[in-house]
Amino acid sequence: MLDGQGVKSVWCDSYLFYLKYTGQPSEPGLWDRVVTDFSEAMKKYEGCRMACQLYIAALEQLELESGLHKEA
Repeated sequence: MLDGQGVKSVWCDSYLFYLKYTGQPSEPGLWDRVVTDFSEAMKKYEGCRMACQLYIAALEQLELESGLHKEA
């Protein structure tokens, strides 16, 4: 369970993760870097459910923006 500072950290880090990749052209290696950063975040936050959910939401938005994933 995260304390208040931990919640703020996860929230901010997941948003920075999104900002880092939004608008990036889908070039070779891009998704490898995305997955690597996602994995590092999961290690940093020890698989915390909140971190996972926020990062997955950011990842899904990036997929939608890139055209890799279509909304249902």
